[in-house]
Amino acid sequence: MFRKTIKLLIALPFLVALLIGIGAGVIYAFDQYKIAQNRDRVIQASLENDPSQLKLMNGSNDYIRRVSLKGGIECGIVTMKNGEEVKYWFRSHHLSGDQGHARFEFPGGRVRMMTGYFCCEVMFPQDEFESVKELDAFLAEVDGKSP
Repeated sequence: MFRKTIKLLIALPFLVALLIGIGAGVIYAFDQYKIAQNRDRVIQASLENDPSQLKLMNGSNDYIRRVSLKGGIECGIVTMKNGEEVKYWFRSHHLSGDQGHARFEFPGGRVRMMTGYFCCEVMFPQDEFESVKELDAFLAEVDGKSP
């Protein structure tokens, strides 16, 4: 009886560690699923809503025009100094429970998906971007940063 008790006491920490590990794995998997689901919402909105075909309002920056769609998706157009336009779709971290997601579509169809940086809407700390190349470089720099 005494030996069984000792064996149980020795095995108990390993059992607890195993259960904690399984629980952490389930939580991680659920978080990854939720992130993918929120990202997919932004992608789906981009497939269903072309901002150049929608009635847009002025955004926080003079060179951004935007509209709010159902489901908390913002979409709009960023206009560069040289006249080029970049379409975007964005869902805030306040709604998604993660860092938030944005999809930018550049002239020619190239796409940049990013997380983080934007809080409640797409807005930038500087005056207009000279070109899509400058905007793209800025987005690459802030991708993944906490809002």
